[in-house]
Amino acid sequence: MTTLAEAYALALDHHRMGRWNDGLAVCRAILDVAPDNAGTWHLSALLAFQNDDRATALAHVRKALALAPDNPFFHNTFGEILRAGKSPEECVNAKEHYRAALMLRPDFPEALYNLGLTFLQEREIPQAKEHLERAASLAPEDVEIRVALGLCLLEMGQIQKAESHLHSALRHAPNLPEAWNNLGLVYQRQGRRDSAMVAYRRALALKPDFAEASNNLGALLQDRGRTLEALSYYKTALDLRPDFAEAHFNSGVALRDLGEMAGSLECFKKALSFRPDYPEALFALVMAELPLLYNAPEDISTARGRYAVALTMLERKVDAMIQQNNVAGLRALAVGVGAAQPFFLPYQAQDDCALQRRYGGVVHRLMARAFGVSSFSAPYLGKGRARVRVGFVSGHFRRHSVWKMPTRGWVEALDRNQFELIAYDVSPTEDAGAGALRALFDRYTPGPLSIEAWRAIISADAPDVLIYPELGMDPMALRLATQRLAPKQCVSWGHPETSGLPTIDYYLSSALMEPPEADAYYTEKLIRLPNLSLWLTPPLEDDAPDVADDVLMRSSRRREFGLRDDAIVYWCCQSLFKYLPQDDYIFPRIARLVGNCQFVFLHYLAGNVVNERFQARMERAFAAEGLSAAEYCRFLPRLSEAGFASVARLCDVLLDSLRWSGCNSVLESLTQGTPVVTLPGQFMRGRHAMAILQRMEMTETIAVSVGDYVEKARVLGENGGLRAEIRRKTRERICRLYRDGECVEALSTFLKESQ
Repeated sequence: MTTLAEAYALALDHHRMGRWNDGLAVCRAILDVAPDNAGTWHLSALLAFQNDDRATALAHVRKALALAPDNPFFHNTFGEILRAGKSPEECVNAKEHYRAALMLRPDFPEALYNLGLTFLQEREIPQAKEHLERAASLAPEDVEIRVALGLCLLEMGQIQKAESHLHSALRHAPNLPEAWNNLGLVYQRQGRRDSAMVAYRRALALKPDFAEASNNLGALLQDRGRTLEALSYYKTALDLRPDFAEAHFNSGVALRDLGEMAGSLECFKKALSFRPDYPEALFALVMAELPLLYNAPEDISTARGRYAVALTMLERKVDAMIQQNNVAGLRALAVGVGAAQPFFLPYQAQDDCALQRRYGGVVHRLMARAFGVSSFSAPYLGKGRARVRVGFVSGHFRRHSVWKMPTRGWVEALDRNQFELIAYDVSPTEDAGAGALRALFDRYTPGPLSIEAWRAIISADAPDVLIYPELGMDPMALRLATQRLAPKQCVSWGHPETSGLPTIDYYLSSALMEPPEADAYYTEKLIRLPNLSLWLTPPLEDDAPDVADDVLMRSSRRREFGLRDDAIVYWCCQSLFKYLPQDDYIFPRIARLVGNCQFVFLHYLAGNVVNERFQARMERAFAAEGLSAAEYCRFLPRLSEAGFASVARLCDVLLDSLRWSGCNSVLESLTQGTPVVTLPGQFMRGRHAMAILQRMEMTETIAVSVGDYVEKARVLGENGGLRAEIRRKTRERICRLYRDGECVEALSTFLKESQ
């Protein structure tokens, strides 16, 4: 006859071997004859929990605790089952049971580990770190604790320590998929994307049904522009875990990047349905009201109104939390600041000052209450320093337009006898030229770091001036800009839009680009630096146009890109979202006047939805003129820098986009000698090309109206002699754009002035 002890041992063996149903059957048999056996109720709870019967598990662990309230193991198990529910109330109760277990047994590493995981789940990171470090000290060989601690340190921005713990875990358990997954997160935060890819794929090879690793690999692929492939990994993650809020959110981001705004909104709503306090999703839901591309002019005002309503809801939520003094809630919500920004708002070509003031105000209030006010007390200028200390805060210290214009030139040209320059690289990458870029600064501080760490570093450096080359793209740059970290804080036009932040004092812009009434468009004080405000250096000789290209070579190259030998080719090289639907009629109007011509557009990088919608717009516009868009419009894939230069050289005329003018693209095309037709817009962002041409004293292709723009495009297209003359003048005068000492002198004077 089997004894109770033998039956319990059998149930325990079933538990160890993963035979949950068999183990439960044995436990039921034991409890039929020994209903007061607390250990069996506890084991039955464990078996039911592992068999996905959480209700039974909760009931049975309560029975166990009722019989043995001082058993720390029972309290720990109760906490584990509660934490799996993921609701705030259950997490609070779980923590109470873990604490009860630790009161009974202070050296209980499993309870410390589980309590740390609960804090990590609730994003109470310092408390998580405290308990996980205690657990690791008690159980130094426990790899699961090391993995969790590594993730916790990563959340705190302690990247090197996180990597060390994860490598330690993998030395003891090289086939632990959770360790490889978290190591992938570390590599991704470090900008080591190839290494992250290897780590995620290793995690999935070890555990194919690992939803978190599938989601993380999708996010990495999306970061590399492989959005459709990323979506497939998010789908896999959601097939495995339909309530996976992060995978719903990431799917929404992917669909937003593809231009599928309706699907994007639904994904963000689903993410919030499973995790109502999801900060990134809350901000993304607001910004999803700003489409990437519009089908009709009236869609712009509709989107603008919906965005204003969504912004109001965000303001109410933040202000209610402030009134309730809910600092913990504000800290949690602050994680979402910068994750989604109103990047596409200025592409609507309207005055955004009022909306940006509201947006800047709400994120400033949120961050100020969540993190407090910086402690510096007075301006640092004049406190015995030999040089003015200037910090540049950016996530674009690499081959990016924000680095090329305006950051690099200012850094290269400022007198180091007068200025000490510090780079705060909040989003470093594996850019091949990173070493050379860093050498341009007196000091270079790389991220990624937590916002607390950045605040401490910048405050300790005590810069006289902080310059944000752009606000509107990089998340951490925005989070830091919401705070007062220097007596004089500036933004420039890497993203040409007012920040709306009360903490940003000055907007560094171009005198030639700003219209007379421009002060009204900024919440900052507008500083009109002379000319283009840029210090540009001439391109390398290899980048200069090959004036010796003969006709046969030109024809051969044109055919490579699907361009006709005898056509007048207009270069329309801006991102598709810069072209608004109310301006579509311009292209067929030019085509009707010129006849044999082609318009060369560049495909949107992320996917085909935006490209298809833009092509449909062109088809409607050309059909309205009785023409076929297929005959006139040529769409090319996104090009490398060399490919861009090659196509620019093959085109006859660059047609600058209306309302949001090209800058870097115009400069690169002018380097190839391509003539430019432009129509200045109302705002600085619509006046780049005009300012460049004015600086070169080549105003003959600057239009004064839409009709004049069309006429100039026609004349320049039909008159080969005129094009040749403009190319000649471009080669002669492009040097006027380079090494502008006047703008650097004005910038130097501004930086040395007290606030």
